[in-house]
Amino acid sequence: MFIRFNGFQAGGWGPLHVVDMPSPEDDIETSRTDVLGGDGQVAGSDYLRKAVWNITLLVNTYSYEDGMKTVRTVRDAWFDPKVRHGKGLSPLDYSKDGNTWYRVYGRPVKYGGPPQGTRLDQGVAHIELQFEQLHSTFYSLNESSTRVNSVMGQVSRGWTSPFMFPLKSGYLSDPVETSLQNDGNLPAPLTVTFGGVMKEPRLSNFQDDIVVGVSGDLRWDDRITIDAFNETVYHWRTVNPSVRTPVPGRLIRKSRLSTLYAAPGQTDWQLRYTSADGGFAELSINSAYSSMQ
Repeated sequence: MFIRFNGFQAGGWGPLHVVDMPSPEDDIETSRTDVLGGDGQVAGSDYLRKAVWNITLLVNTYSYEDGMKTVRTVRDAWFDPKVRHGKGLSPLDYSKDGNTWYRVYGRPVKYGGPPQGTRLDQGVAHIELQFEQLHSTFYSLNESSTRVNSVMGQVSRGWTSPFMFPLKSGYLSDPVETSLQNDGNLPAPLTVTFGGVMKEPRLSNFQDDIVVGVSGDLRWDDRITIDAFNETVYHWRTVNPSVRTPVPGRLIRKSRLSTLYAAPGQTDWQLRYTSADGGFAELSINSAYSSMQ
């Protein structure tokens, strides 16, 4: 078994080994009401709140100094102030073979360091960790992605959508189609990047009644990335990709980040636009599962 968290990795032939990591224990919040004047209870809605991961690591080095260095690396990562004081969730990655990786999101909560003694003097010690998974979905780290390029061709003239008053007529390209594969059993949040040169691009999945698009023009180096998982919409440029500006106001009115998910199996998508010269849309997901893989 292998794990990765905040810069350290355990598993394989390194100084850190995973010696015990059972399946996480789910915490379910139940709702029950006593039957008035009789035996039993009435069941209400039950909710998954968190899953608790208990992980045991083995430090296996040649000396006390090397062992303590490894211990400090794990402890500093687990109790990192940026993690503890932040409001977001942190990823914990795991793998059964070191090749196929999965990810869950939550927070580290407990750390049990090794006791002082002969074993630690020899560079051998156990570390007990506990992680609370606060987002119930499991994600594959093997990304599924596709790109659909605009094409020069016939456009259809009609009313622009969504309909708003006063009504405006305009051109909309014929659809360019692509597909995306979600190997999991849950809908997976989608990341969409529109790139120029293109005007008024929109992406549709009529199977699940999903539409997402942006207003205005995209120049050759313009990119707008829509991330359903993090619920963000950013504009950036290829000449300076590290500078990202939030632009949620550029989403067309029918766009909903809460529905921008790819259903299990294959989903079909259509790209349309009012004009384009080399524009494109890139779609990517991480397959989503309801249980540990």
